[in-house]
Amino acid sequence: MKRILSVLMSMILALSVTTIAAEPEKEYVCSEWAAESIERALWVGLLDTEKNDDYMGEISRFDFCELIFRLVIQTPFFTQWYEENADTGSETFYFGEKFFNDCEDDFIYFLHDIGIVHGKTETEFAPNDNLTREEAAAIIIRMIDKVSPMEATELWYAYADVDEISDWALHSVQKISNLGFMNGVGDNKFAPNDTYTTEQAVATIVRVFDANILQWTVAFIKKDAGELGYVYENDTWNYVTYDLATGRRVTPLDVNKDTFKPLDYENFAADNKSVYFMAHKIEDADPATFQVIDDTGQMRYAKDKNFVYIYLENDGIMKVFGADPATFEVLAFPYAKDKNDAYNGCLPLYVDDVTKFEVVESGSGWTRISYPDSFLTTVVNSEEIAKYNNEKYGFIDSGVLYSEQGKAKTEKLVYEGYRLVQDNR
Repeated sequence: MKRILSVLMSMILALSVTTIAAEPEKEYVCSEWAAESIERALWVGLLDTEKNDDYMGEISRFDFCELIFRLVIQTPFFTQWYEENADTGSETFYFGEKFFNDCEDDFIYFLHDIGIVHGKTETEFAPNDNLTREEAAAIIIRMIDKVSPMEATELWYAYADVDEISDWALHSVQKISNLGFMNGVGDNKFAPNDTYTTEQAVATIVRVFDANILQWTVAFIKKDAGELGYVYENDTWNYVTYDLATGRRVTPLDVNKDTFKPLDYENFAADNKSVYFMAHKIEDADPATFQVIDDTGQMRYAKDKNFVYIYLENDGIMKVFGADPATFEVLAFPYAKDKNDAYNGCLPLYVDDVTKFEVVESGSGWTRISYPDSFLTTVVNSEEIAKYNNEKYGFIDSGVLYSEQGKAKTEKLVYEGYRLVQDNR
């Protein structure tokens, strides 16, 4: 790690960069809305304190790539790349061919080699050309996909000028809009061919940085955390986690150590009597028939011969109330159904005809875990919603997992989230 930091410092000096920026006291020109993002970028080393006094001007392809590079070198991706590729006997880090006739900078070739940026032609990078908004979107999405993949919703942004977006940039424009890192410019337009200003670029990159920094920090520290998950040590099975607040946390498990084994499904294990999710025993679960049936979405599902279970990737697991394991099927988020009823998360919807149930609009992935003292009361709900929850789900005496997003219907009933909003019976 010391060697990596040494090389990073040489790279930073070559870029005239101060990684840990001094308190930004210099005067610079920017729009009022951008001031906070610029100061944040100066503090975390995304900007050179000696450059860019005027942030309202258009940003060049060179300066935007430098901004991207400053972010990339702060990621676990770069640490791993360096360990695998860099020559530890040199103070430089790029040894490949330099083929652009208008650019010699190592960091440009590094970004090109890992697929984040492209030249205007095979021999010209055009570093001084101004950057367009669609170029910025494409570069940022390629960077995200390469160094820190993020899932986006499939919502289609029907921009009024969608026909002006280049085919090669369309996917990136849609994804970056869904992620919320870039938005339209007004009048439902994306303005793909407009130039991007430095302050706009900085604000966007700061959003990306802040959306990932905790994840990256944990990833760096976890390298020294040792084995995680189900670990056999000190003559017992344990569930081991790591977080910044407590470090490595070891939870001994009360299991039959002779029959206990981690399952093929992440965060699940079983012995001859019980099934476990992370460090918790799943009540009533049957180890002989337990299986995960969907582990791809935010709401994830498992079942055994008696029950259907719903869980989040790294959070609580609970039964789907009344669900039939034999006929249960997962629909678009947040809905599912079996032969008897439809469900939002773990909540039954009490539909009139499950054969006519269909999802009209999928939710974007926002999920809630709630408990009776909040779900059934006005602590977090309006009086109207609390009344509805009590009438439908007053039997609940444990946690519930559901979403208020999504729309579904039968021929006579209409649902928004888990609530019935129209009854035509």
